[in-house]
Amino acid sequence: MTWFSLAALLHLASDLPVHVDDAHAHFWPLSEWRFRSTVSYWNPTHNGNWFALFEIAIGVVLSFVLWRRFHAVWVRALLVLAVIAYLGPPIYFGVIQGF
Repeated sequence: MTWFSLAALLHLASDLPVHVDDAHAHFWPLSEWRFRSTVSYWNPTHNGNWFALFEIAIGVVLSFVLWRRFHAVWVRALLVLAVIAYLGPPIYFGVIQGF
């Protein structure tokens, strides 16, 4: 439970600075305050493309770390699917669709 809790807190900390117009109340119900950043995790007009590349790089690197750590075939098959999930959309939209 500790690792899941730490992962949730890490997600909250990394989610806070990447919302421009779609910021939500991170500290609800204690506060309705919303942090509006200059960087968006999805909007290309607010550096969303760069953040997406950063997120993809982290996912691929961590998948590689897990690949080296676990040798079971089923784990490695899931890691291959995870990397495809990380790389598939940017390849499709960036290369094939030309966005």
